[in-house]
Amino acid sequence: MGQYQGDQGVALEKVVLDASIIAKWYLKEKYSEQALKLRDDYISGRITIAVPAFLEYEALNAPLFSQVRLPHPSCSGEASHRTID
Repeated sequence: MGQYQGDQGVALEKVVLDASIIAKWYLKEKYSEQALKLRDDYISGRITIAVPAFLEYEALNAPLFSQVRLPHPSCSGEASHRTID
């Protein structure tokens, strides 16, 4: 009889994720699709995850180092593209 990961006594694969992977869940970057697959595997119970103790702080810094630039919340879309003369 075969064993499945959901069966008692069968260990799930544990994956260690850092802030750069978590950021890819929200920022469309290179390898975002793979990061989303890991997220979906975790949600569905196919894997377990471990994260660094400072993940929250690292994740808050991720947009600063991302190639994707988010608009500042106080700027409207059009106003953020104007130059000051």
